[in-house]
This record gives sequence, C-alpha cells and structure tokens, in this order.
Amino acid sequence: MAVSADAVQVNPKLRGAVAVTSVTATKDASAHSTAFRQALETTLSRAGYLAPNAGAARYKVTAELRQLEQPLGSADLNVTSEVQYTLAGPSGPAQNLPVLAVGSATANDGFGAGQRMRVASERAIQENIKVFLNQLADVE
Repeated sequence: MAVSADAVQVNPKLRGAVAVTSVTATKDASAHSTAFRQALETTLSRAGYLAPNAGAARYKVTAELRQLEQPLGSADLNVTSEVQYTLAGPSGPAQNLPVLAVGSATANDGFGAGQRMRVASERAIQENIKVFLNQLADVE
C-alpha cells in the first residue's frame, strides 16, 4: 500500500527529520491499522522524510485512521478513507492535517466483491497518504 514518492515535492525542512510515533484506528477501521502504519512509514522513507533514528527526530507524526467507509455489494466500489494526521515540531503548536480520500475498484480489478473491496480500500489509503505527502511539502 505504500505510495511512490517520485512525483512529490519534498520539503527540505523535514528531510530525514520525521518519525511516526503513533498510528491508531477506530474500531471499524482497526483491521487496517497495521498495514496503514507500514505503508505510511515506507512512503515517508521513500520520500526522504523518515529520520534514521526515531528517537532523535525533530518532527513527530501521529495518524488516526478514523474511517474506512466500505459500501456493500456493487460491481464498482468507492471506499472513502478519513485520517487525522498531526505533525508536531520543535517549535509552535502541532499542526492538524486532516485528509479525506477515495479509492475505487471496478469489475476489472477482481471477480469477487471481497477482492474488489480490498483493492478499493488499499487505493483509498494510498490516495490518503499521497494527499498527506503533498501537505507536508507545504509545511512551514
């Protein structure tokens, strides 16, 4: 589920200075929290943001997977992911960076509804992380 960071502009202020300190999920989305955390950390690493030593990171990210809205029974599925990211830095108040993103899957993505749901859910999380990366590029 990690995102390629090739097309993302990296904020030099955050390069090698970020650690993911906490990833939580609501009860409805908890089944995806481990995969979400791995995808977030891998993506931050690929973008050059992840600190080599989490304890020495100047910026701390927390993420709460609040919702992974999965529709019931349809050939085409749109899954909505809602994540509340928080970026705390060495000075000033923490910045809340909420993201709402949609991932889709069609009948071409798999025969079974379960497979399409998994694909749409992964794409929703990927899109969510991609939007978050774009927000990091604008952090002052």
